[in-house]
Amino acid sequence: MFELTKGREFQLWEYRVSHGSLLIRSPARPASAGRPGFETNVDIICTAVAYLAAPRVLGEITICEGTQPELEGIEEIFGKPLHPRSRVWALQNARCRSLVASVFLNVEENRAGLFESPFQLPPLDEFHTPAE
Repeated sequence: MFELTKGREFQLWEYRVSHGSLLIRSPARPASAGRPGFETNVDIICTAVAYLAAPRVLGEITICEGTQPELEGIEEIFGKPLHPRSRVWALQNARCRSLVASVFLNVEENRAGLFESPFQLPPLDEFHTPAE
């Protein structure tokens, strides 16, 4: 699963506070001078996100499980233990180690459009109240 991140540059793409949904994307792109092209996106999808500490542009990253001291540091920030199903993930690039605490993390390759989201939104008419 994590092999898909090799050679790709990632950035924080979408975050939905209400459901703790996070999308980190390496978008498809055409080849250019000195840069390979990619026909697909690689998405890192996290749900039930409790904690995020990362720059917007991550660059090329590897993903690994966070360390015990990183977990304890996040729990110290919260003043309580994380949800029992939460895990701490480290997104490591050449300059820093960013952390995400979430219940779910998945890496997938897809051909979604640049602005397509993997997260479902309720239909707009649920938010619209007709004028009386």
